[in-house]
Amino acid sequence: MINNNISVLAFNSVLRDARILKEARSLAQSGYKVTVFGFEDNNVPHQIVEESDNLSIHILDWRTNLIQVLKYFRLIMYPFFISLICLFSYLSYPSIVIYLTDNSGFYILAVILSAMFIFGLTARYCASLVITVVKRIIPFSILTKYCVLIAHVSKLKPALIHCHDMLPLVPGSILKRITKAKLVFDAHEIYEDLAQAKKLKKITSKCILSIFQYSIDGFITINDNISKFYTDNYKAVSSVTIIKNATVKANNVRYDYRLHDKSALPHTQKIAIYQGGFAKNRGLELIVSAGSDLYSDWSIVLMGWGTLQPQLEALAQDVNTAAKSKRETAPVVIIPPCPQQDLPEWTIGASIGLIVYEDNSLNHRYCTPNKLWEYPNADVPILSNPLVEISKVINEYEIGWLLPADVTGENIANAINALSDEKIEIARKNCNKYMERDNWSVYEQRLINLYDRLLTN
Repeated sequence: MINNNISVLAFNSVLRDARILKEARSLAQSGYKVTVFGFEDNNVPHQIVEESDNLSIHILDWRTNLIQVLKYFRLIMYPFFISLICLFSYLSYPSIVIYLTDNSGFYILAVILSAMFIFGLTARYCASLVITVVKRIIPFSILTKYCVLIAHVSKLKPALIHCHDMLPLVPGSILKRITKAKLVFDAHEIYEDLAQAKKLKKITSKCILSIFQYSIDGFITINDNISKFYTDNYKAVSSVTIIKNATVKANNVRYDYRLHDKSALPHTQKIAIYQGGFAKNRGLELIVSAGSDLYSDWSIVLMGWGTLQPQLEALAQDVNTAAKSKRETAPVVIIPPCPQQDLPEWTIGASIGLIVYEDNSLNHRYCTPNKLWEYPNADVPILSNPLVEISKVINEYEIGWLLPADVTGENIANAINALSDEKIEIARKNCNKYMERDNWSVYEQRLINLYDRLLTN
């Protein structure tokens, strides 16, 4: 019987990652038995989601597993401390140890038993202390997540292991040796030049891929420029499958004003939307500050979540307070994210979608985020700064407009204010043509072809 078990490894909570879900669902529908492993976060608790007979998603509670691992630490500490006391005794009082050994085995046995008792208690106390500390102050443990993934996946004996992003590549490579599976690496980013990463993280990412590149049987990334970066910089990466962040095409989406109602805006208000993670270096502060110069018939809505949310909410409050005397509607509104499967029904309420990632790294310069398809999928044109890959799509399909390279809140507002209803309507029609030609069905087949090729060789 052919082994069609696939294990998908991720270090996020999966249920909000459109790329992971799209790929897993496509593989399951094509007949592969797919098990996705991710880890809980503050918004997604540990759980098992059974989407179909061929697809299950396991959101793991790594903290519980960490405590279990540390309990075994006591067994290690007993012989460690016993050996340590014996060595210390010999180095400090060699003549006594030699005397006891030469004259009576009873004495040396007594010393060993006493050491085992005293330092056994010490070991138990130290292990308990370590467990307590970990429970309270350690927020993250990559090593433990590696152990948890290896323990879960090795039981399944998959035919192929699919690693999303850099961190799962290490346990994925280890599991390849254990299970004799094929290994696919799905590079969503240029990890050694991430906009928000510190230098140590960039160096670590480069080292990991340099070491484990030879374990990779199938290399996937998101566009031509990022593909070229990897083939130019890594000897073992010669063949790359490009699977873009395209979305499944939505059909006959009707707007029920849910975006306006959630944002407490009149149904006639024009909305410039940003949807996605509230992370640094995405120009979100500039987007919020643009609200100060917007015409009164426009509002900016940020729909998402992330570490930057408190700062954005404070800035939005300042902008809204300053605008109270000039307009009736709030210029900036922040709302929670919607379920991924409902995204088109929300996005369609916007007039334009915003992408203003800062051009401060190769990863941002060549990025093609999900929004590049999610906005047009709801017939919403894009306003973006002139990043390489995004500019290419906007210019080719005429689905939006480009900001100046030196983006400010003021020129974002000016660009929005300058958009007439006629311009927006023309771009909306082009969005539909774009999605007809460049949607998930194109890349889904590439993914299935890659899997079929790897598992039949």
